[in-house]
Amino acid sequence: MKRHCFQIGVILAGLLCPSFLGAQSLSKTDEAAIRAVVTAVPEALDRKDMKMYADLFADDADWVNVVGMHWRGKAAVVKAHQAYLKTVFRDGGMSTGEMSIRPVTSDVAIVVVTEINRGGGILPDGSRAPPGSGRLTYVLVKRGGVWKITHGHNTTIDPNAQRFDPVNGNRTGEAPKP
Repeated sequence: MKRHCFQIGVILAGLLCPSFLGAQSLSKTDEAAIRAVVTAVPEALDRKDMKMYADLFADDADWVNVVGMHWRGKAAVVKAHQAYLKTVFRDGGMSTGEMSIRPVTSDVAIVVVTEINRGGGILPDGSRAPPGSGRLTYVLVKRGGVWKITHGHNTTIDPNAQRFDPVNGNRTGEAPKP
């Protein structure tokens, strides 16, 4: 009898708490809302609409940029990106590419997205930014029924390094033979 009660308890726990079994999923509405937030990031920067940009972030957001600068809080994240609108993002031209969404819980999701930058902005050394792509990782949280970015990190995609990728490129991780 005790064994059957234990088994029923485990089954009920698994049904009532999907994370108990490691399975998480998002509703189509939540997934669409997350996609809308992530695709709005380059759109807001292209428009130079800092109110739209700020509305995408939670107040306690963090951002680590491509060169390791770490900004804490929505105000700092917005201030930094607003400063870069005068240089690197000056001419706009960003768009969202491939995106994967992984729910952690029903109100936390990790998004990895490729962002395409058509170039044209000004780098800190005064040269023109070349076209290129970046891979961004976002952590989004759902609070009060609204999805917001609570953490962002971007990394430049180095096309030369991609050929040495042991998972998605060169399987050996070694330099190709000439």
